[in-house]
Amino acid sequence: MRKMCQLILTKSDRIAAALGTVYVWYAWYTSALPEGEKAIADVWQYSSTGRLAGVTGNVDMNRFYTDFSGNTVPAEREARCNLNIKSFQAAANADGYRDADGKPLAEDGIDGSKTQYVRRQIALQAKKSGGRYVAGSTGAVVGWWQTRCNEILGHSQAVDKRYGPTSRTETMAVQRKLSLKVDGIAGYNSIQAAFYN
Repeated sequence: MRKMCQLILTKSDRIAAALGTVYVWYAWYTSALPEGEKAIADVWQYSSTGRLAGVTGNVDMNRFYTDFSGNTVPAEREARCNLNIKSFQAAANADGYRDADGKPLAEDGIDGSKTQYVRRQIALQAKKSGGRYVAGSTGAVVGWWQTRCNEILGHSQAVDKRYGPTSRTETMAVQRKLSLKVDGIAGYNSIQAAFYN
């Protein structure tokens, strides 16, 4: 456990250097959090099966070591680079998508109006041929989407940049998991959800 905590600290330090303030939400289901782990945890989730009056079903139970009362996420943190968005922007540029001014997207990891404009142009989907689904959409954005599906679901579909029946099935699984409309098409809302999950 000590090596793991040291590794977390090292990664946390690198992430903090790149992004600024980083908060650690530590999920470890034990009766007590060791002092060494308290030093790096802002929030300790000690149970995922807690009970709370008026709530049906399991509740995550947390202990806070950082005072977040009255604070909201500072505006400057909202504009920080999101690596999922940045890799999407690179993929969209590689496929030739352009913003409303006909320019490639800035690969800055920010879901601004130009990135949103490009997202509105995208609807990744399989084609129906002879009563079955076959590869439809192709390209770098499809490869990005396949990778995000694998990361979100913990699966290992081939990242072949061809949106066929497997990609459609995986998309529907992601949509179910993220409480999206389940239609097997990776469009504006599905892509946005994949940025942040």
